[in-house]
Amino acid sequence: MKRRLQAIRRLVAVQDQLRRLAEWKLADIDRQIAEVAAAQADLDRFVDRSHPISGMLLGVVTAQRRRLGVRAAQLKEARVGQAERVLEASRSFKLAENIEGRVDEEDRRHREKAELAELIESALQPRGADSH
Repeated sequence: MKRRLQAIRRLVAVQDQLRRLAEWKLADIDRQIAEVAAAQADLDRFVDRSHPISGMLLGVVTAQRRRLGVRAAQLKEARVGQAERVLEASRSFKLAENIEGRVDEEDRRHREKAELAELIESALQPRGADSH
């Protein structure tokens, strides 16, 4: 029973690590989305200032805007997928925790049952039998 409980506890630890990894990846995607949004805002501010050079660089700016837009769309799609993975990892972790709780409770009941049987056995033995 103890080996089963230890195995379940290892499983819970692994599920927790997988959940945290999925959350970190989601946070990284969110960070990248924020960076792309900031780059887009910087580009917009550059163009809005009406610098004389901005007219000459309009083709480059337009291409960069397009690349940033594509990257933003890719990241948003990746975020949706990663958010699903976070939910699934959280569900798996919770399931493993629930299993651990049930196995722990089963182990506790098994130990209590064995202790009670031992107590009953010792109570039923004749007093003189202990001295032999």
